[in-house]
Amino acid sequence: MIKEVAYRAKGESVVSVSSTGAPRVVGYSIAAGVVPSARRRHGSAEGLIAVLVVSGFFALLTVGYQLSWVIAQSEGTPAAFVSGLALSIVLALTPLPVMFAAVVALDRQRPRPWIRLAFVFGWGAGIAAFFSVALESWVSADLQLYFGVDATTAETVSGVMLAPPVEEAFKGAALVGLLCQCRRAIGSLTDGVVYASVAGLGFATMENILYYLIPIVREGAEEGLAFAAVRGPMMLFMHPLWTSLFGLGAGYALMSRGRVRWPALLLGYAGAALLHFLWNHTIDNAPAPSGVVAWLAGMGKVYLLELVVVGALIGVTVRERRRRAAATWSGPG
Repeated sequence: MIKEVAYRAKGESVVSVSSTGAPRVVGYSIAAGVVPSARRRHGSAEGLIAVLVVSGFFALLTVGYQLSWVIAQSEGTPAAFVSGLALSIVLALTPLPVMFAAVVALDRQRPRPWIRLAFVFGWGAGIAAFFSVALESWVSADLQLYFGVDATTAETVSGVMLAPPVEEAFKGAALVGLLCQCRRAIGSLTDGVVYASVAGLGFATMENILYYLIPIVREGAEEGLAFAAVRGPMMLFMHPLWTSLFGLGAGYALMSRGRVRWPALLLGYAGAALLHFLWNHTIDNAPAPSGVVAWLAGMGKVYLLELVVVGALIGVTVRERRRRAAATWSGPG
């Protein structure tokens, strides 16, 4: 039996030396970075950080736009507007760690690189939020200016009919951006669900900042706190849930071959937009929350549907985790 000793030299091939002294190349040193496609497969941290910086710029533009609108619509001192914005940011960020931990806990056995999670979160909070707000505001303004639609109807059309497909498309695009930087970032259904959910968390956080700012500036901090207590945790749960269906479709499409790939992706997007639409439509038509029981009764059906989807997603991730564990188990001894 020939005894071989392998050694690795930085920047060189991996060579084995047999007992006869003849060298033989058996591979390349991936750790040394000599495999040409390794960088493209696993992604460029510089590229992710660059897009993250761009997302931060768009996030600042979004906050600036909302703040300028609130200033134009309200009375107050510059100090009041600045303090109101600061309180909005604090209230939006406070429940975020809990929701983020819940999303990551879907698959604790395979922790994902923090830079990828930051990338999709920043995309949701910056790029997705900015272009969604810009498009929805533009459509609402044009409906009033060119079609004579009253402000209430225009906001309903923009918020109920337009917002779901637009927002889910921009949030889901975070996965496309991630795949452009890291070709193998999504290799399972759970990967798609986790990354899409984190993008939804970023979008919900920015949206909460924008929504909190209005009652805080107009009616005071106490009213803003009450509004944040109801809306904050709810939307940090709903937006990730909706976008996770897009992620589920993307994960299935990337794992599949043949004609089913594109239908799976489109079905995931359609499911996300439909679930988002049902929520917005129900909220828009729900009775005024003068009575908590009556309001919950009006929202009961959509709440039940959301819980069913949550259960299905958890079932998918658990089943995939068990299948992976069974595939890697080598048996006793």
